[in-house]
Amino acid sequence: MRMSPRAKILEISSYPPPRAGWGVRISFVRAHLEALGHECRVLNIGMSRRIKSPDYLDVQSGRHYFRQVFDHVRKGYTVHTHLNGDSPKGLVLALIAELLCALFRRPCVLTFHAGPVQLLFPKARSGRWTPWFALAFALPRVIICNSEPVKARILEYGVPASKVIPIPAFSRQYMDYRTVPLPAALESFVASHRPVIASYFFLRPEFFVESLVDALGRLATRIPGAGFVLLGGETKADVMTAMLASAGLGDRVFAAGDLDHDAFLSLIARCHVSIRTPAKDGVSSSVLEALSLGVPVVASENGTRPESVLTFPPGNGASLADTVERVWAEYDRFRQRVVRPPIRDTVLDEADVLLRLALPGVHPAAAPAGEGNK
Repeated sequence: MRMSPRAKILEISSYPPPRAGWGVRISFVRAHLEALGHECRVLNIGMSRRIKSPDYLDVQSGRHYFRQVFDHVRKGYTVHTHLNGDSPKGLVLALIAELLCALFRRPCVLTFHAGPVQLLFPKARSGRWTPWFALAFALPRVIICNSEPVKARILEYGVPASKVIPIPAFSRQYMDYRTVPLPAALESFVASHRPVIASYFFLRPEFFVESLVDALGRLATRIPGAGFVLLGGETKADVMTAMLASAGLGDRVFAAGDLDHDAFLSLIARCHVSIRTPAKDGVSSSVLEALSLGVPVVASENGTRPESVLTFPPGNGASLADTVERVWAEYDRFRQRVVRPPIRDTVLDEADVLLRLALPGVHPAAAPAGEGNK
């Protein structure tokens, strides 16, 4: 029996928990690669990096990170790094991995996440970090980004256009879920409020948490029956609890924390409005999830929001509240005008890029090892 060749991929990125952002996408890519019989390990550099888990390789220190990347590159792994324009630390970690790949002459892929305007991106905003971003874009064999506008900005660093492949982050796997019962307390909250308005956030400046709380306070006054569900692990942080209490929102807000995939989408499907506050997120998967479920979305304007999303100026709580109130005042009309986005399997596209580098000359969709004679 002829055995199919196996690729060895090392993903370097944040990884659940919490279930958010890049980590969700990587979990889908990993599952696809493993279903084809390939090996895919994840080196977790996210919030849970020091928590030991069978699901990923933990990172305890900078030296530990270097040693693990070194060992994997030396053993022939193809490295897939992940980066955005907000984190100098993330840039340094990506450069370390890329330079180790160059040292061992191993192929490397970089995915550059989020939208065309970030803290240190594009080039006009990079300042003293410009040569380091240029190097981070020069070293990988292939760069993946999520849209043509982001690709155009990457090219400003002198990157050949043929090297940059736009692959939307949203994929059909995001909408593969089963409807499940919500936790009892959350179920009771959802059943006793109308409308139910949801928002996912982290306690970071780019999420404009203070303006979100301001908007919720205004809406609580204008729409007496409204209930607000806040999602994400930091919704239960002491500072957030105090902020909500100070705004008089304690009994109007349910801090749901992190929900698994099925529960998260089961909740969003029952909400009336989804709020998205960041402006540097580009084409957000959470926005597309809500639209795919037919839920109206109110999001900060960033120049890349999908059709039918209602927008407000980033950080403007008054405008956010006005927009949500307008949606609720004519809810049936706004619900009917939601445009459900096209959904294709972009996870397959990304895996294809990785496998073409890891297994040059081998068709990436080859059957898993041992299945050729079935």
